[in-house]
Amino acid sequence: MAAAGAEGVPDPLVGASVDGRYTVVRRIARGGMATVYLATDTRLDRDVALKVMHPHLAQDPDFVARFHREAVAAARVSSPSVVAVHDQGRDDRLAHGTVYLVLEHVPGTTLRDLLAAEGLLSAGAALAVLEPVLEALAAAHRAGVVHRDVKPENVLLTDDGRVKVADFGLARAASSQTTGATTGVLMGTVAYLAPELVLHGTADARADVYAAGITLFEMLTGAQPFTGEVAVQVAHQHVTRDVPAPSELVATVPPELDDLVLWMTARDPDDRPTDARELVHEVRALRRDLPDAVQDAPPRRTGRAPERGATLGGLAPGAGTTTALPVHHDVAAPVPLGPPAVDGAGAGVTAVLPRGGGGAGATGRGDEPERGRRRRGRVLAAVLAVLVAAALAVGAWWALLGPGAAVPAPAVAGLEQSAAEGALADAGLVAVVSERFDDEVPEGSVITTSPGPGEDVRPGGAVRLFVSRGPELVAVPELVGDDLATARADAQDAGLGLTEAEPVYDEQVPEGAVVRQDPAAGVELRRGEQVTVVPSQGRQPIDVPDLVGSTREDALAALDGAGLEASVAEENSDAVPEGDVVRQEPADGTLFAGDEVSLVVSLGPELVDVPDVVGQQLDPAREALEAAGFVVEEERVLGGFFGTVRDQSVEGGTRARPGTTITLTVV
Repeated sequence: MAAAGAEGVPDPLVGASVDGRYTVVRRIARGGMATVYLATDTRLDRDVALKVMHPHLAQDPDFVARFHREAVAAARVSSPSVVAVHDQGRDDRLAHGTVYLVLEHVPGTTLRDLLAAEGLLSAGAALAVLEPVLEALAAAHRAGVVHRDVKPENVLLTDDGRVKVADFGLARAASSQTTGATTGVLMGTVAYLAPELVLHGTADARADVYAAGITLFEMLTGAQPFTGEVAVQVAHQHVTRDVPAPSELVATVPPELDDLVLWMTARDPDDRPTDARELVHEVRALRRDLPDAVQDAPPRRTGRAPERGATLGGLAPGAGTTTALPVHHDVAAPVPLGPPAVDGAGAGVTAVLPRGGGGAGATGRGDEPERGRRRRGRVLAAVLAVLVAAALAVGAWWALLGPGAAVPAPAVAGLEQSAAEGALADAGLVAVVSERFDDEVPEGSVITTSPGPGEDVRPGGAVRLFVSRGPELVAVPELVGDDLATARADAQDAGLGLTEAEPVYDEQVPEGAVVRQDPAAGVELRRGEQVTVVPSQGRQPIDVPDLVGSTREDALAALDGAGLEASVAEENSDAVPEGDVVRQEPADGTLFAGDEVSLVVSLGPELVDVPDVVGQQLDPAREALEAAGFVVEEERVLGGFFGTVRDQSVEGGTRARPGTTITLTVV
């Protein structure tokens, strides 16, 4: 039986098997592009999030092809802070041809839910959320993937305290959708859209930086910087207005976070960080350098309400609604704020005003002759025209030649910070300082400015100084004992490269792991420098020496010199002299240090008892000795007349080797 969805209507997918592998358990959420279900991957026996495209999108071949390409691109993004893409496909056995995406299931909540519950976050808490978000975006930007839909709804907070970013690449796939829309329509969450997306419909990694900056502003203040009652009005503010400093709304926001937000949300993409990788280092430095008291200070509002545009009805602040907006290819073209007023003032930007002649209640002078009213109207119009012309002339003089005239930003790159600030002050400008690491510019000197030298700035306007912190130094991690893949990942996480030296044999470190490193762990290097590691080839094989025929002493010395152990047994041998090696095990091949070689050492031939033949006649004595395996020779005394054995060269009753010659003395 299908479970009911949020609308109370049974969901036909609940309980179904998608592609014969993913059993749908329940619906989790429904969005503008897809429905997300909790499902079980029956092949790997794990929970997954199954994102199923809405049927009208699944019927659009262009969308399906684009969705597949973007899903493949998103799957390339590898980071602990990214919701992993496991699988993607289409199941035509189900109704409408189900196009789906299989994602890592992340139990927990979203940043949107946290903000709804808490209102706003402390500086430290906001940075703690922002850092993994930027790490996820940095991994995407390295892989050439732009998220395009960074917002609190896509920032997941796991039950075990981790932060993960979802839906990489899917906003780009959605922007190609043509069903129910036309060419020139931009898909996006309007509260987080970068100005270039509104104007041109195109974006790179800097659009993600902008959206992350708006998200940081919202974490710090509990409000979005631009809100309104229709989507186009909010988009217009992104294009025409600067994001205010968060401290204007929350007094406890430190200046460093004001600078960070303003840098990330600069209207000109060239004034923002090039991608999230640059920002990760800044945020880590802030978390390290800001005092705990500043980071943990409870937020205290200033009492000032967030700035808003004209409210024309339609969009609730903070709703995070994905809305179709017209793309303006002319940068200078104004963005319309709403339709003309209908049925009274307030529905649009045009108000319907009452005309004269509507009775005394209209003007309060219903008894005045029409001609007098016209004459006075002409005089009033002439006076107003003169005043307007004068005001315009004064304004033009003030803006172009007078105190309000723009001044060129001075060239201060290369100067020390204090000297650069003095040069800006002399020009009537205000310095806003952001620090960043730089391998070339000395610490404390200006790397560059925004606006750049010679660009027009209004008197009293701000010029951002990017001041060098010198080369960024990072500590070399401990890599000895790690396998090469882990060592490379650890080095990359520390901002360093890895160089492999020639591998060496090592009796302790397994094959493929790091034997030693240079520099050692804890030494500080510039970010991007290389750490050299020596990988292990494992234990060194030892050729087994041929010891057969060697003396016992020589064989033992050879094994000891090779690092091998020996076990020795003995046996008689007719062929091998006593004390020499008869055989060995193993006879050849390779062993490792400490392995054992078994030796068999000769005791020489086996000994037999020597018969006692003294006193016997020669012939029986000879037969007895030869039967025992001895060689008999005789020595006759006085001709051996009696034929009696009087002596034998090997005493009877002793033992001797078979084949030994025994001489008999015969008388």
